[in-house]
Amino acid sequence: MNRRHALVAYILIACTMLLALIARASDTRTGSWTISHSDEPGKVSFALIYHSKHNNSNHESEWPTSDFKGVDFSKSGKQDVKFVIARDAGRFDCEGYLKDGDGAGVFHFAPDGQYVSQMSALGLPVSTTKTIFHGGSRRLRCLR
Repeated sequence: MNRRHALVAYILIACTMLLALIARASDTRTGSWTISHSDEPGKVSFALIYHSKHNNSNHESEWPTSDFKGVDFSKSGKQDVKFVIARDAGRFDCEGYLKDGDGAGVFHFAPDGQYVSQMSALGLPVSTTKTIFHGGSRRLRCLR
């Protein structure tokens, strides 16, 4: 009987872990990004683009090149790039390419688990990954 209980317990634990992984994967938003030259020296035009069945989002603004740690905008030719934009709502993990300072790629947004409780403590209801994602992408401008 003990073996049977242990087997049931292991199966329940495995199912719980699998469901947690599926839930975490569904919390991640994926979209694309673009970078292009700016008329302002030392800056680039950076855009995050997200499309879903019921929603389209495009946030573009001027950013200092120094915000893209590890990216060399002066390098000519094509280069693969990876960079992270971390904000209180979560982080945007970006990868793609640049060619002569212009480029594009994909991002994966992962919400910060503490963000919901922090916003709730301020009396601001935040209940979905969609709300967190849009909060994170809109706040990019004011939090850099």
